[in-house]
Amino acid sequence: MPFGLNLLDCLELNGAPKWLVAIPALTAGGQYWAMDFVHDQLSTGRKFRVLTIIDKWHRQCVALSADFALMGQSVVDALNVIALERQLPFAITVDHGTEFTSKVLDEWCYMRGVKLDFIRPGKPTENGMIESFNGRLRDECLNANEFASLDEARIILETWRHDYNHLVANLHVMLPELRGHCKRSLDRGKH
Repeated sequence: MPFGLNLLDCLELNGAPKWLVAIPALTAGGQYWAMDFVHDQLSTGRKFRVLTIIDKWHRQCVALSADFALMGQSVVDALNVIALERQLPFAITVDHGTEFTSKVLDEWCYMRGVKLDFIRPGKPTENGMIESFNGRLRDECLNANEFASLDEARIILETWRHDYNHLVANLHVMLPELRGHCKRSLDRGKH
């Protein structure tokens, strides 16, 4: 059985453990995050990975962490950096990748009271928000740039993350105003 006491149940499914965690519904910002990985390569052909972390309520990108090899300890290191600047979530939705099922991440989550919400194996749509975000990251940043070095990739990714979060924040400010405008337009059309 895996280390963490936050795991309510452990079943064997196709030879791999499946963790079931009771996760309440999303009610406010910062409560639930999602994590995943995307892959790309430098102009030299050397492959690298990007850990993507988003806040599911605010739809903001919490972090983009790029490296040649990202393992469970790398995920923990990225989360430790984030924890210095913001409150950790109640739960993080992840797939069954080895980085997310590692003992080091499970222990880190247990020690900080963060639940890991595992999707069913082979069902990426259960973590659709991060999959959608990763598609946008690929279209707008990874496919639009050729990276000469990992440092350059990190700089470009952080710039894109800042721009993305600024756009999302502005949309959240504008949405109530737009909803009011649309409602007024619809009300005028009824008369």
